[in-house]
Amino acid sequence: MTSCVDTVNYMLQHPAGIDKIAALIVNVARLNPLAGKANGELVSMLNEFRCILRIPGLYKLLVNFDREGSLESHLSNAINMCYYITEGLAFLGSKQIISMSKSKEDQLSLISCRCWLLDTLLTIYQLLKKVRNTHDKQDQWDLAANVVSLPLCLHWSTGSGLGLSKQQIGALGLFSTVVQVRKLLRALHEKKQQ
Repeated sequence: MTSCVDTVNYMLQHPAGIDKIAALIVNVARLNPLAGKANGELVSMLNEFRCILRIPGLYKLLVNFDREGSLESHLSNAINMCYYITEGLAFLGSKQIISMSKSKEDQLSLISCRCWLLDTLLTIYQLLKKVRNTHDKQDQWDLAANVVSLPLCLHWSTGSGLGLSKQQIGALGLFSTVVQVRKLLRALHEKKQQ
């Protein structure tokens, strides 16, 4: 039990860990087919919380920009910058922190989801190349998580969705999140050992 508590405490010390704990709760909550209004409110609140956690991501992208990087890394950075900007503006508009029409907010939200889709496709392409050459287990898990995220990206990148149920969204999201948590815990553990 102590190990589990220590792991959660360690994750709560890092924004990425907080995001992953919130994502786990969101996706598990979506699995409940009998969920009521309170469950929906929890999912909505945690998704907003996760959006707030991502707002500083744009700064991190700018600060860590590598001028010597590959074309793929520059493309990924540009896509993610667009994602963070459009998602952040849509969120701030939804909270009336900045003035915008509901149609503009929806348009920005849709663009951010399409950026997520593009980044997921680019990541799958990059991971396919790596897995063919290295057969690294973590790369294989990352590839699986991104492939599983693809239906979610497609679902939210269309105005009307693909018809996925909340439970399907929860199951796909949970698999992807568990892989991301596993990767994050390994990285945090390695960082702690240094």
